[in-house]
Amino acid sequence: MESAVLIAVAVFAGTIAQYLTGMGFSLVGAPLLVLALGPEQGVALVNLGALLFTVVATFFVSKGVDWRLFRDLAIPCAVGSLAGALLVVAVPAAPLQVAIAGTVIAGLLLALGAARTPWSPPTWARIPAGFASGAMGSAAGVGGPAVAAYAVSARIEHSVFAATLQPYFLVAATFAIGARAVVGAAIIPELDPALWMTAFVAAIAGVALSSALRHRVSKRVARQGMIALALAGAAAALIQGVVEISGHTS
Repeated sequence: MESAVLIAVAVFAGTIAQYLTGMGFSLVGAPLLVLALGPEQGVALVNLGALLFTVVATFFVSKGVDWRLFRDLAIPCAVGSLAGALLVVAVPAAPLQVAIAGTVIAGLLLALGAARTPWSPPTWARIPAGFASGAMGSAAGVGGPAVAAYAVSARIEHSVFAATLQPYFLVAATFAIGARAVVGAAIIPELDPALWMTAFVAAIAGVALSSALRHRVSKRVARQGMIALALAGAAAALIQGVVEISGHTS
């Protein structure tokens, strides 16, 4: 029952965040899914869910995509995805869970901090942003913070950024799944049929609510809610991982 609730909340909240702001399925969903299923299964479900969601989203937003920005982020993302997959093979489960949660928290704080500075990054900064996003997405299922930090600090217009993120996350999820397959770490989420149905219903409910709220909720409010949910979920996953490590060492 606890896993079903966590999965439902993760998919529901992640769908709303992604639909309203252009990103957020992984940011919001990963900490709670890792908490419900463990690092490997949780990240696998995040990557699969992001892949399926962005296939649909890309179809609707393709006219607003900045394809040059997409290219500049996607190429280094492919390399970063392989690096992150190698990390999955080398790191045990509990420390990986701590790393996943810590990565989410650090990435979110980085994105928030970047918005408060007058500095604007050069175009070549898209290379490390894409690489970091790919590595984080492959290892932790959370590729959004690195590219969000770049977009916020570079002051990219939100509607353009939100549209570009959909095909970007589509290829990023594909790279993450492919990279994990290359290193022998590919995992197909193993859920009971009831949990798959729970995730499906939660996604449908999230899209339905988002459609109703899209013109009533400002992007600022939606993003603040997304960040709050992601930080809360990451903190819970971090605490659980630390407790497990402490239990093994005591």
